[in-house]
Amino acid sequence: MSDDAAAKSEELTVAVKELQKLLEDASDQYGELESEMKKKDESYEEELGKKNECIKHLKKELELANEMLKTAKQERLDTTIESMSPSAAAASRLLKSGMTLTQIYSQYVAVSEELMLEKEETRKLNLYINTILEEIEEKAPLLKKQKEDYEAALENIATLTKHIDECTAECNKLRFETTEAQKLASHHSRENERLKQEMVDLAKQVVFFLKKLKRHELDFSSQIISQRLVTFSSIEQLQEKNQQLLAVVRELSKKKEEIERMNAQCDVEELTKELNKYKQANKELDELNLHHTKMIEALLRQKDMYQKLYQEQLDGTNKQKEQSPKPMRGQGPYGYGQVYMKRKDKFMNLKLN
Repeated sequence: MSDDAAAKSEELTVAVKELQKLLEDASDQYGELESEMKKKDESYEEELGKKNECIKHLKKELELANEMLKTAKQERLDTTIESMSPSAAAASRLLKSGMTLTQIYSQYVAVSEELMLEKEETRKLNLYINTILEEIEEKAPLLKKQKEDYEAALENIATLTKHIDECTAECNKLRFETTEAQKLASHHSRENERLKQEMVDLAKQVVFFLKKLKRHELDFSSQIISQRLVTFSSIEQLQEKNQQLLAVVRELSKKKEEIERMNAQCDVEELTKELNKYKQANKELDELNLHHTKMIEALLRQKDMYQKLYQEQLDGTNKQKEQSPKPMRGQGPYGYGQVYMKRKDKFMNLKLN
C-alpha cells in the first residue's frame, strides 16, 4: 500500500510539475497575447480616430457642398428672377437687406428725382458745351488769320532784322572809312600848310637874292652869276617842287570834296534815325507776337478745360448709373452751370486783359 501511495504520490508530483510547467507556458502565452492585444487595441483606436476625423471632414465637406448647392440654387433663382424682372430682383435684394416697402418706395422716388435732375443738368451742360464749340468754330477763321499774321510778322521781323544788321555793318564801315579819310585829310592838310610855309620862305629868299643882285656892281656880275647859278638852279628845283606840291594840294582838295560828298550821302544821323525806326517796329512786332501767343494759349486752356469738364461729367453720369447713388444734398440743378459761367467769365476777363 505504501508503495502504491508513493508511486501515486510520485505520479502526482510529476503531474503537478507538468501542470506547473503548462501553467507557466500558458502564463507566458497569455502575456504575449495580452501584449499583442494591447498593441492591436492601440492600433484599432488610432485607426478609429483617423476614420472619425475623416468622417468629420467629409461631413464638413458635405455641409459646405449643401450650402454651395443651396447658394447656387438661390443665385440661379435670383438670376432667373432678374432676367425676367430686374425691378423685382432689386426689390428682393432690398427686402433681404432689411428695408421695408415704404423705405424702398421712398428711395425709388428720391433716385427718380435725382435722375431727372441729372438728366436736365446733362442736357443743359451739353447745350452749353455745344454753344462753346460753336463759338470756337466761329472763331477758327479769326485764329487762322491771326496765325497767318503772326507768321507774316515773324517773316517781317526776320527781314527787318537782317536789313538792320546790313545797315549797321554798312554804317560801321562808312564810319571807319570816314575816320580814316578824316585822318588822311588832316595829315595832308598839315603837310600842305608846311609846304606853303616853305614856299613862302623860298619866295622870300628869291626876292632877297634878286635885290642883292641889283645892289652888286657890274664888274662882279660874272662872279655873282657863277656864285648864284647853283642857287638859281635850286630855285628852279624849288619851283618845280612847288608845282608838285600844288598838284598834291589839288589832289587832296578833290579827295576832301569827295569825302564830304560821301558824308552828305550817308548821314550818320539819318542812319541812326532809320535804325531806331526799325528797332521800334521790331519792338511793336514782338508785342503783337506776345499778344497773339497769350491769346492762343488762353484759347487752348479754355478748350482743355471744357474737354476735361465734359469728360468728368460723362464719367460721373456713367458712374452714377452703375452705382445708383443716394440723392445729393447741398447742390442745386444749376451748380455745374454756375461753375462753367464763372470759369467762362474768368477766361473772358483774361482775354480782355
